[in-house]
Amino acid sequence: MLVLPNQMPNLLDQYGLVREQVDREVWAVAPDGTRWSGAAAINRTLLELEGIWARLAAIYRLAPFRWIEDRAYRWIAAHRSWLSRWFGAPPEWKE
Repeated sequence: MLVLPNQMPNLLDQYGLVREQVDREVWAVAPDGTRWSGAAAINRTLLELEGIWARLAAIYRLAPFRWIEDRAYRWIAAHRSWLSRWFGAPPEWKE
C-alpha cells in the first residue's frame, strides 16, 4: 500500500480525480486502476492491513453495515471542520 497526499503535483491527473472529489472524501486506488471512495476506501485500506483490521473491513461487505458506514462517513466528512475543533490534533502537532 502506498499513501500519498492529494496535494502532490500531477497526482490527481494521474489517477483521474479532480480536486472537488478529493476534498469531499478519501480515495483508494488499486494498481489495476480500481477506485474506492469514502467508507469503501477506508475499508479497502483496512483489508490491506490484514489481521483484525481486515476482519473489521469484511463487515463492510454486509449491506446493513455498508449502509450505516457510508452514511456515518458522509456525516463526518460534512462536519469535519466542526469535529476537528473538538477532536483535532493537539496544538503541538499543528504547523
